[in-house]
Amino acid sequence: MQIKIVGLASGKTQLINISHRDLELNVLNFLIEKEIPIAYSCKGQFICKKCKINREKVLACEVKIKTIIQDHKGEIVIDYL
Repeated sequence: MQIKIVGLASGKTQLINISHRDLELNVLNFLIEKEIPIAYSCKGQFICKKCKINREKVLACEVKIKTIIQDHKGEIVIDYL
């Protein structure tokens, strides 16, 4: 299984393999583990709202990878990447 990461600023796309364990991670922690840059300052406490993804519809700290696969067709869109 893979997740597609799309960077709007750079136009780059990355395909990242995910494990069964990754499904339960929130997107913020998943991206941090994979060393993919994303803005955040509240350490995933739902306060700063800087980790917006998928055209600012969701916060990376609030949604799990399994939800991205189910509800967002396995795609994470980051504006500045």
